[in-house]
Amino acid sequence: MRFGTGFGTIGPDSGYAKSLVNSRSFDLVEGERAGNTKVALAAIASARAALFGRAPTAQDVDLAIVLLGLEPDLPETVRADLGAKRVGWFAAVAHHPAKLYDFVSSLDPEVLQLTAAEAQARMTQGTSLITH
Repeated sequence: MRFGTGFGTIGPDSGYAKSLVNSRSFDLVEGERAGNTKVALAAIASARAALFGRAPTAQDVDLAIVLLGLEPDLPETVRADLGAKRVGWFAAVAHHPAKLYDFVSSLDPEVLQLTAAEAQARMTQGTSLITH
């Protein structure tokens, strides 16, 4: 699904994902920058929406929040593990967008089609949904 230096086909109104992300609050780990994580959440939500051929919705952001371990109802071990990984995954993505493109394009499309509840249930059982 990759084309050139980007990935996939952009969906309609993907910029709206940033507005949806900015309306949410979540706890970050030490060393994590809110701007980097918000850009990643918006990119994941936009990628999910594009799979369905539509603009991003709150449900797309919900899934992104779960996948990155920002959902407070996830087990603390899962949240801590993904929190530590987020720092490295998204460091300086504003200056290195290819890093974010690579991350998002590495996500399994089947995972992106899950609902937030389905992803959370799998992750609570110890299943890792991000293989990056």
